[in-house]
Amino acid sequence: MISCISPSDRDFMETLNTLKYANRARNIKNKVVVNQDKASQQLAKLRSELQAVQAELLEYKAVGTRSVTFKTTSKPQSE
Repeated sequence: MISCISPSDRDFMETLNTLKYANRARNIKNKVVVNQDKASQQLAKLRSELQAVQAELLEYKAVGTRSVTFKTTSKPQSE
């Protein structure tokens, strides 16, 4: 912010008020927030949950299609 001030004693109060205003304006902090209504937020949440569940399903399918082999040993039966 650029402030125009005067060195004259006659404009002291206006200069002081200008500097106070500039100081207050400098101290303003803005926070960015995405503007969404409740329905859009719920849809976004459900979409992300759906993606997570689909990824988990693919992981389980990948584990289920792996061939599992068991080694069997036969013991002689005692009579």
